[in-house]
Amino acid sequence: MAALIDATTALILEQGVTMSVRDIAMRAGVNHGLVHTYFGSKDSLLTATFGEISTRAAAEVGHTGFPQPIWHSGAGVNSPRPSHE
Repeated sequence: MAALIDATTALILEQGVTMSVRDIAMRAGVNHGLVHTYFGSKDSLLTATFGEISTRAAAEVGHTGFPQPIWHSGAGVNSPRPSHE
């Protein structure tokens, strides 16, 4: 569930990994039981979130082997995800 990963990403940026499942669910606007339904545990959600962060970062690597500068474009954690379809 993308909303849970996006919420977890935002909370990691704000406060590290010290958030609760209820904090994540509240940020995502869902019931906290969905964390367990979709991921099984907070640790599994964190693993999936870091995997998504890694995937997004890899998609931004340019021909130099470094990410392209995006700061001027306003892109960030709330930017739309690149489509992988």
